[in-house]
Amino acid sequence: SAGGAEYDSYEKAIAAAAPHMRSRDYSAAREPLEAALKLARTDREKSQAYQGLRAVYRTIPESDKMIEVYEYLVAAADTTAGGSVT
Repeated sequence: SAGGAEYDSYEKAIAAAAPHMRSRDYSAAREPLEAALKLARTDREKSQAYQGLRAVYRTIPESDKMIEVYEYLVAAADTTAGGSVT
């Protein structure tokens, strides 16, 4: 894999993943979603990429990938729910 080299923006990577996600072709969606995650500039963009990757990683045996997704989503939920980190 080119590591996201073919996508020069988060938007392009997410757009490339979208039809694969709709057709549940998760193996095809994985590369553009991982590129989107690398290219994400905001917490919202990261969350969107991780939400897609959650579906992708659920179908593969690499449990460390699922753990990474859930750790991010739980931490993001804590901060958006107003939990203060002092």
